[in-house]
Amino acid sequence: MTAPRPDGASTLRVAFTQSGGFAGLVRGCTLDGAHLGPADRDELDRLVAASGLDASFEAVAAGARDRKQYAIEIARGEG
Repeated sequence: MTAPRPDGASTLRVAFTQSGGFAGLVRGCTLDGAHLGPADRDELDRLVAASGLDASFEAVAAGARDRKQYAIEIARGEG
């Protein structure tokens, strides 16, 4: 969970995970607005809003050998 920003606005946290493939590797990263400067935090907010990814959905492709899976989790404030 992320803490509220000092200015009272909610913070944003985006976690990306890639798994699967031939070796079954798991890779990923997390961007937490609470740990970013104001300009970077605002840019992260803008990019997430522009992407449309903050709507909840799941998409699964038909079976394929060595398929990779991607997960993106977006959390705002305490949610």
